[in-house]
Amino acid sequence: MKLLISVSALVLVILLSYGDLTVGNVVPAKDHTAKVSCSFEKLVRSSESLYIGNGDAQSVLRLEFQLSELTSNLSSFEFRTRDPEGIIFFGYIGTQKWFVLAVRDRRLEVQMSNENGQMVLSKWGPDVCDGKWRKVTVDSTSNTIDVRVNGEIVVMLTYYVNLVPQSFPTLGIILGDLPANSDLQLLKPIVPALDGCLRNWAWVKKNTEALDHAMETDDNRRCFENEEPGAFFPAHGYTIFKPAAFPRKDKDSWRMTLELSFRVLEDGGVLLGMSGAGNVSALTITLDLDKRVLEVSLLGKLAHSLKFPSGVCFKNWHTVNVVIQPNQVDLITTEAASSMEILQTDFKALEAVWLDPDSQIFIGGAPEQAEPGAHFSGCLQITLQDTAVEFDSAQYKHPHVHSHSCPLAIHNE
Repeated sequence: MKLLISVSALVLVILLSYGDLTVGNVVPAKDHTAKVSCSFEKLVRSSESLYIGNGDAQSVLRLEFQLSELTSNLSSFEFRTRDPEGIIFFGYIGTQKWFVLAVRDRRLEVQMSNENGQMVLSKWGPDVCDGKWRKVTVDSTSNTIDVRVNGEIVVMLTYYVNLVPQSFPTLGIILGDLPANSDLQLLKPIVPALDGCLRNWAWVKKNTEALDHAMETDDNRRCFENEEPGAFFPAHGYTIFKPAAFPRKDKDSWRMTLELSFRVLEDGGVLLGMSGAGNVSALTITLDLDKRVLEVSLLGKLAHSLKFPSGVCFKNWHTVNVVIQPNQVDLITTEAASSMEILQTDFKALEAVWLDPDSQIFIGGAPEQAEPGAHFSGCLQITLQDTAVEFDSAQYKHPHVHSHSCPLAIHNE
């Protein structure tokens, strides 16, 4: 099934002139059954699908059209995502009239505003975040909008139109984000980053060479052909969190619990680390492909390690549970479990770093690590302190980290 979203320019032009209005992470399940080739093949990126996830500030996907030159009120594109929340596009005329098409709790959402008020139509229709291309249409007449998913109407809205001359000459469209450095306030705030793809677009039937140029000059703007659930970390990609984002329910007896699922695409490296004041390393969990070992280090000292058999394919998913308690470190897999004693003073030092509000948790690598093999290159799914890690909520996320999709070159048997 294809997801074809047809958005009329009336939604962006006329609907931005309505009258007074009133308000009307799920982390994907792990699928470790896919069989992949164990040779490190080059991943295939599509030449036709555009990645709209947040890039850096210099690569914002923005289109502008002269209102006087518009001859069509219809736009269309196909859309695919596994991300349960984020902006598909933001359309605007001036600063007070805008339209947002987004995803929230895995379903579509519309927000609109002009000088007279704002409107939210939230969480309509079926789940659109299963990684499939689905068909959705948004159409309008002079005073109505209907939204269809797979041909079925999920929203029909009648509204009052103020037919006043437009004081701004252009229609702007931003893909996958909201305007930077603006005073824009959505009636219902949303995390704008959306790990998603577009293809076969036709924005108001006008030239969109800027999008083609983005794909031609930046491979990171091209989606992967095949994907599965998981977070993708390219070489030199990483995220940063504060430990406070992962509170334990039992505050009287602190320990660290971690469920770490990984699949290697190019190289091993640091899967997770934590540092305190002065960037002193308190915890490092590293996958060494040459040694075929996962190592847990506390305060710069090796605390425990797990040796993988020679026949293990790291391009398949593997899950390791790490438990750090006052007197030992436990490493648990589906095949085996082992423990190693640690000094209680080392455990207390780790706990102190965790409770320090200035400490940071690094996933996928760390900013100061530039040497080869320091950054993990592959896919991760992590549960820390019984909380699934939502990478879009990170204090910092590298522009090329995909929060909900993992590139896949599978060879099914």
